[in-house]
Amino acid sequence: MIMGFCVAPFWLLQLCVLILTSQAGILRPYGVLDSSRFNTVGDAGDPLFLTPLLMSNKTAEAREASKVNGIGPNLSYSGFLTTNETTGNNLFFWFFPAMNGNIKAPILMWLQGGPGASSMSGLFDEIGPISVTEDGSVVARNITWNRNYSLVFFDNPVGTGFSFTKSDAGYAKDEYDVARDLYSAVYQFFEIFSDYQDSDFYVAGESYGCKYIPAIAYKIHVENPLAKMKINLKGVSIGDGWCDPDNMVGVYADFMLQTSLLDIEQAREFAQIALIGRAKIAERDYVTAFKVFDILINGDLTPYPTLFNNATGCTDYLNYLRTVSPSNFGYFSKLLSQAEARKAIHVGNLTFNNGQETEKHLLADVMRTYPEFLLPVFDNYKTLVYSGQVDVIVAPPLTYNFLNNLDWKGRSSFQTAKRKVWKVKSTDVDVAGFVKSVTNIKGLATFHWIVVRDAGHILPYDQPERGLDMITRFIEDEPF
Repeated sequence: MIMGFCVAPFWLLQLCVLILTSQAGILRPYGVLDSSRFNTVGDAGDPLFLTPLLMSNKTAEAREASKVNGIGPNLSYSGFLTTNETTGNNLFFWFFPAMNGNIKAPILMWLQGGPGASSMSGLFDEIGPISVTEDGSVVARNITWNRNYSLVFFDNPVGTGFSFTKSDAGYAKDEYDVARDLYSAVYQFFEIFSDYQDSDFYVAGESYGCKYIPAIAYKIHVENPLAKMKINLKGVSIGDGWCDPDNMVGVYADFMLQTSLLDIEQAREFAQIALIGRAKIAERDYVTAFKVFDILINGDLTPYPTLFNNATGCTDYLNYLRTVSPSNFGYFSKLLSQAEARKAIHVGNLTFNNGQETEKHLLADVMRTYPEFLLPVFDNYKTLVYSGQVDVIVAPPLTYNFLNNLDWKGRSSFQTAKRKVWKVKSTDVDVAGFVKSVTNIKGLATFHWIVVRDAGHILPYDQPERGLDMITRFIEDEPF
């Protein structure tokens, strides 16, 4: 570990000034899009609100109305589900049945991070059956999780992408709020698509979405025993997840030193400022802790370059092999600004939110850990935790420290488990990654932590074949 030293008064002064004066200004290279890029010309139709049909027992009409025509070669469905009538909360979803036609195929719900990043990123840039070119054209994706699995993408929580609220009181303030709205939406989804109710259900996502994942999984866990309709939750997939800020922030300095992103003096400075953030977490002053995290690396609200930016000259904290993020992130905005596309997916001329308001309302949530969600989920459901080897913002050592410090039932077995080399094909020369697994008394692997080589934070984008092989082995209970 890096030895501590007293931070120079200049840095303490600068830190205090930044924390006290930081103003909102979205600077992230991932997950936030300028809403002005979605200006629409032409007939975009009207938004489709499915809850009134559902309340009138018109589920068949709701399903038929939600069909998407003219985007991609395969059948899909989309629309809005009302989760709070008082505040006007509505969550947008886009559902793609498995391309192989198997109605009993497992169904994965994908949740993007941010907070405030649209799951349209996951659909178009990562795992969905279609992607968008620079000119806004739709093309089929060669490697997609949709081939054998049904996928549903939710813009979550309200204020993210097409999901919206009509009241300031409708924005989520913590993961309890997130889970409440999302559970309502998922429940309604399975009421409309009732022939999928028996399918194995997995909650998947990445980054900040991995705070939503245990929250909704736990909500399903506690609601199922008394619910009229039980959601068939089988497991969760946590990708480069921002799950435990307290046990993650303190690891940055050593990680960046060992990967030569920082030199020893920069690493000491980084470590000292991180200690201030951890102290604020201990005091439950989560907003100030967020502001410390923000000036270190996050860069969402601070009007100045982060310490990471200044030290490395890089703005892309998603993959330390890149200086800036790929230009094709967000090409889908060109599609979703087209009137005919908006009409097809039933969003009309509603605003595509950039997530800024969502993040503002969740500032006190960013640096908070929820063991009350994580522990029951880890202890009761199949769990996949994966890390991109060259991720920075949630680097593998951060995740390892989180898993080592969470007091879950499988922790001791995880700590002593032998790490295995994984290849997509046994005859491959290239190693896909490294796996540590925990098995139950029946010998079934119920927990995996996987480090995927040559992948960053947006793992399915960087390594699509490895990402697909990983999720397939996890769902199908195949050994790595």
